[in-house]
Amino acid sequence: MAEFTSPSEIAREVLRRLAMRRIQPTPENFREIYHEILGSAPEEGFPERQFRQTLNALPRSTPDQLKLTRQFEAAIAEKSWPMFRQVFVAMVSQQADEPANWGALIRDLLTQIERKQTGLNSVSKHETLTRVLEGSADPAVLHSRLQGLVRAWSQMSAATAVAIDAVPAEAAPDVPARVTERIDLAAAPEEWRVVLANILETAVGMLLIDTPELAAEATSLSESLRDPAKGRWGGV
Repeated sequence: MAEFTSPSEIAREVLRRLAMRRIQPTPENFREIYHEILGSAPEEGFPERQFRQTLNALPRSTPDQLKLTRQFEAAIAEKSWPMFRQVFVAMVSQQADEPANWGALIRDLLTQIERKQTGLNSVSKHETLTRVLEGSADPAVLHSRLQGLVRAWSQMSAATAVAIDAVPAEAAPDVPARVTERIDLAAAPEEWRVVLANILETAVGMLLIDTPELAAEATSLSESLRDPAKGRWGGV
């Protein structure tokens, strides 16, 4: 308005109107009356609290997810809509990436289950696998966590092999040859094949319900696990 030309005059008028209307002098009310005096439209407030709630719910299981989470947090700190736009575009692009290779992952998981490792028996492996499944409600997160589990078991196998190799030949007991990376699926313990088949049919299958091709892949893999002779892995 023309009668208010300086910021101090506008501020005094805002306070006067707040008092006259018996309105609490909150930042939101101050901003609303400020724009009322100027005859301008108030800018939408930055929803920092809601964005921080979203930030706390973002997955952090992979390096890419951690990177996007940090970018999201930086956008909140800067209150920058352009930064949010970049993060959202990156998230959508990440979702459009090539689907995860569940077949290779299940084969690697079976390989590690079959291996004998010092300090790690089948019961502890089963408990660990169960915890991973119960804590993963997203297909990408589940795949990433199962990959991490395979890596951890693989590194433990490597450490065990190094310890065996370090024993002098004359003192070392006869040990079986190390299990090769590619195994005969039919040779895997039946209880583990059933467990993994159930995982594919229930947990993984339900997570992939919106992606028919991947759901069909999970079904095919579970059938191979239940009947290796007829499945595509028979005799691999």
